[in-house]
Amino acid sequence: MNRTSPVPAAASAAPPAAPLRLGALAVAVTLSWLAVGVVLSASVYASLKLAAVDYPVHLAVGERMLGGIVWIPPTMAAFVLTRRFPLERARLPRNALIHLAWALPLVAAKVAAYHFPGVALGLLRPGVSFGAALVDLGAESLLTYAFVVGVAHAFAHARTLRERELARSQLETQLVQAQLQALKAQLHPHFLFNTLHAISTLVHADPDRAERVIASLSEMLRNTLAHQHDQEVALRDELAALEPYLDIERTRLGDRLAVEVRVDADALDGCVPHLLLQPLVENAIKHGIGPRRAPGRIRITGCVEEGRLVVAVEDDGRGISGPPRDGAMGLANTRARLQRLYPTHEFTLSSAPGGGTRVEVRLPFRRAPRESAADTRVNASHFAESEVTS
Repeated sequence: MNRTSPVPAAASAAPPAAPLRLGALAVAVTLSWLAVGVVLSASVYASLKLAAVDYPVHLAVGERMLGGIVWIPPTMAAFVLTRRFPLERARLPRNALIHLAWALPLVAAKVAAYHFPGVALGLLRPGVSFGAALVDLGAESLLTYAFVVGVAHAFAHARTLRERELARSQLETQLVQAQLQALKAQLHPHFLFNTLHAISTLVHADPDRAERVIASLSEMLRNTLAHQHDQEVALRDELAALEPYLDIERTRLGDRLAVEVRVDADALDGCVPHLLLQPLVENAIKHGIGPRRAPGRIRITGCVEEGRLVVAVEDDGRGISGPPRDGAMGLANTRARLQRLYPTHEFTLSSAPGGGTRVEVRLPFRRAPRESAADTRVNASHFAESEVTS
């Protein structure tokens, strides 16, 4: 029996942080500080014009632009440090001290990058020493750096939340897939054991029939392996996959079983769960045809109604006595898979008109990829017409 691998325990832990994209960060930081410089320059220009101050506008604007540009490297460093030493509650004192230790040289470097070029370009007053500039701008620069660290921490926190949400979504998807694979895997031994039992009853009494059953079983297993990773297939593929199973039951039951397939052409390309029909047909044979000696008929239909694919399996057996029950492996498993794959599906188990039992499944109609339908090379007209096999 195939086992579905469990989701690793590590997947439930917090996801590892994605690497910081320095190129994108550098572009964003540069554009942000240039925008700040432009806004401050425009403000200075407007103030000088309104006050009619006799001061060269290009010097004032240049000083503001330089003040924005020199913040680009410290801001980059702040984002990198925040990524490496986040201000989380568990390590807040330690990481805060690390940020402070880095803030002092970064602010000193920022003041130097602002002071010396500013003096050389004539943007700042001459005669002001670097020490005086550091004293004058140090406190303001430290506050600005603290603000930048706060912004970097906010971005890092938002990014972590997005990463955790993505990881949680991926984990939920993996869990659903694992559950679906587990449900699907339960069907394989279920059919295999039933078929082997049929072979064991025929192998001595009728070797030729037993050989035909073995050939059909081989074809059924080959189809199962071909779609072992597919949760959905086209309805035409599902009908083709059902044929070997029907051959097994025809060989076992002989003239007691007749099967009629009537599926509209536009329904053949609709998506259905793989191994949807086998448990429904098996249930009809087991409870509708098997208990009686007289011949019985199973009818499989498919159509599209108001944007929904309607697939039904109906028998002419004794019908349902009492409340409908679907606790058997096949139907319970099928309903669980349908609930996972199609939350808006409809599954109805009822007495058929004129006697017997009818199981009807209504799914949202979605057209399967053409390559899926082409793989089986089944002619659509074969299922679009009424087919009766005795």
